[in-house]
Parts: sequence; C-alpha cells; structure tokens
Amino acid sequence: MVVDRRRGEVVVGLALVAFGVTLTALAWRMPAGSVSLPGPGFMPSAVGILLALTGLGCTLRTMTANDAPGTVSLGRLNAWGALATLAVVAFLFEPLGAPLTLALAMTALFRLAGGYRLVRCALSGVIAAAVAWLVFTRLLGVGLPAGILPL
Repeated sequence: MVVDRRRGEVVVGLALVAFGVTLTALAWRMPAGSVSLPGPGFMPSAVGILLALTGLGCTLRTMTANDAPGTVSLGRLNAWGALATLAVVAFLFEPLGAPLTLALAMTALFRLAGGYRLVRCALSGVIAAAVAWLVFTRLLGVGLPAGILPL
C-alpha cells in the first residue's frame, strides 16, 4: 500500500500520541512512587508521557514543514510480522511464561529483522531470553512468570 508521506507521518504521530495517552491513563491507577524509589506506575507513566510528546512533536513538525510531497510504502511483511510477534507476546507471556515466550519472540524477531538461518535465530533467541530472565529476576528482583518451564 502506498500513501501520501505527509498524511502518513501525521497519522503515525497521532497514533503515538494516542498510545502514549492510553499508557499514561492506564498507569495512573498504579502507585508512581518517587524518582529514588519508583513504584510500578513510574516507568509506564514516564514512557507514556514521552511517547505522547514525541508523537505530538512529529505531528507538529510534519504539519509545519514545507517539504515537497512524496509517498511511502507500508507493505513490508517483516514490519507487520514484528508487530504481530509483539502482539502475540502479550497473550502468551502468562500461560507459557517469560522464558519460553521471550525465546520464541526473540527467535521470530531475529529471523524477521536479520533474515538469518532459523537455527542461528533460535540459539540467539534462547540466549537473549536467558539474559533477560537473569537480569530481571536476579539483578532487578522482578518476579516474572515461569509458566510451563520449571525454573
């Protein structure tokens, strides 16, 4: 699909604003804590605010620019595959657990982004999932769901 570049940039900017506002609104119910001792709502609120401000900046820059019109293609299968992978992660994270879900997701993302052989992507995905698991559970003390794997 080919769309007008300016229109596409405005739509993407407004989508970023919408996602940022939604994330901030959802995080608003969680305790924010403080900068020195952040609560569970601190990071989602900060990311949501920054995302909304970035989207607003992109939208305003595009609307005030005097660039020549152009077109953009939105048909890259790899980008849609990456978005689908991230959406599936949200549904599999609890039932399958963090280690298996992250390994599968990272394998898919390495394959989509790099185009490497599946064996190399799977090995890289398992290593990335193990590193993420260790960082979050051991270093940061965050409880991630183990799922179907006995860890």
